[in-house]
This record gives sequence, structure tokens and C-alpha cells, in this order.
Amino acid sequence: MEITKGPGKRYHIAMVRGDYESIGINLTGYTPADGDFVELTVRQTPLSDVLIYKKVTDFAEGRALIEFLPDDTEPLAFGRYVYDIQLTYSGGKPKTIVKLSDFVLEKESTYGSLGNHG
Repeated sequence: MEITKGPGKRYHIAMVRGDYESIGINLTGYTPADGDFVELTVRQTPLSDVLIYKKVTDFAEGRALIEFLPDDTEPLAFGRYVYDIQLTYSGGKPKTIVKLSDFVLEKESTYGSLGNHG
């Protein structure tokens, strides 16, 4: 997975479709409270249906780990999508911590058209 910083609070993600990946979100300067959670949402366009939704409620040392399983991306076409990440405080107030950014699913050639992994 490749994460590149864009302008402002934008971080572009590129990953291989069908791979397992994870992103650690460090909440620098803030200690998560009980009831806080982080959400990542991926869509084709900013207002289209949600394609991938991840919610993290456990924080290890102020860090949220967002995991992508192969089933999260396998049904999607290769190409460019958009995503953002939001922290919601236990009292219900939301804060966008990664503004709308690119989420790219790339091809891989390891398995090609053989249809097997051996």
C-alpha cells in the first residue's frame, strides 16, 4: 500500500485490489475516550453509495488500526475512488481527520489469468 500526502488534510491511498492491508491512524495530541470511534468510507464519487465502510472502536496507544481484507476490494473494479476518515467523539461530535482524498485500486500480475495461486 502506498499513502502519499496531498494538500491540506488529504492523503492519497493506492493498494492492490484483493490484498490484505492496514492503515494506522495516529491521533497525535489527543487521547481517545471510551465511546470514541474512527470511520473510513470509500465511494465511487463523493455522493455515491458506500463501497467500503470501516469502523474502529479500539485504540492501542492512541492509534486506530483500519484493516482491509481481500473481500473488501475484490468485488470492485480497478481504478480511482474517493475516501475520507472521521473521528467521532464519545459525545457525538464528528471531526474529519482525513479530507476527501483519492483511493486507488491497482492491478497485480502474480496470479494473472491462471486462476490459481500455486
